[in-house]
Amino acid sequence: MARTRSPNRRQQLLDTAALVFARKGYHNATVADVIEAADIARGTFYLYFDSKRTLFAELLDRFLLALRDSIRGIDVTSETAPLDQLRENLERVLDVVGRHRAEATLVLGNIEAPDRAVRARVEEFFSGVKELVLSSVQTGKEIGLVRQVPEDLAAHFMFGAAREVVTALVVQGKGAESTGFPLLRRRAVDIIEPLLDLVASGLLVGSLRPAGESSWRAHVADPAL
Repeated sequence: MARTRSPNRRQQLLDTAALVFARKGYHNATVADVIEAADIARGTFYLYFDSKRTLFAELLDRFLLALRDSIRGIDVTSETAPLDQLRENLERVLDVVGRHRAEATLVLGNIEAPDRAVRARVEEFFSGVKELVLSSVQTGKEIGLVRQVPEDLAAHFMFGAAREVVTALVVQGKGAESTGFPLLRRRAVDIIEPLLDLVASGLLVGSLRPAGESSWRAHVADPAL
């Protein structure tokens, strides 16, 4: 009699494997490690996955799909202001990262991919995110919310800043108490507004802003400024 597969058991195996891979790395982790951590029989593991690589690839796809679904382009026809849409994007991303912390550690850290094909999927995903950021920058310029700056440079800046902050929160968070960076000891939700402010206004105080250049808050209130 054929054994039936349980969706819940499959998710349990994926969740457990994520913790094992995050702790030991892909190459050092073994199927036996996952089996022991999940407290299942070897036969049960192979009922769901035929190898460690297959397990890792599905785990990666699950996380990237959740992350991709959380990121949306800026819709200028929406009743929601562009800055609020950006805030919602950050909130959704941080929610996904919080719920999939182990997978985020694997992807945002120095991922030990089993082969080039898996690594290429990660690189393709981040390239897609950068394209989405670039599109949002272009939209921002069209509606007068973004200054006349090189679009590709602005997109790389925004993507890099957001990725680095999320990486610090997720990957380095465990060592926060031993570092000199208060960021690592903050809750993810507490960095959204300061990050938005940095992206929108930069580091210069108002008195140092070039003459005639209005603040980002004024732009949000009236894009014509």
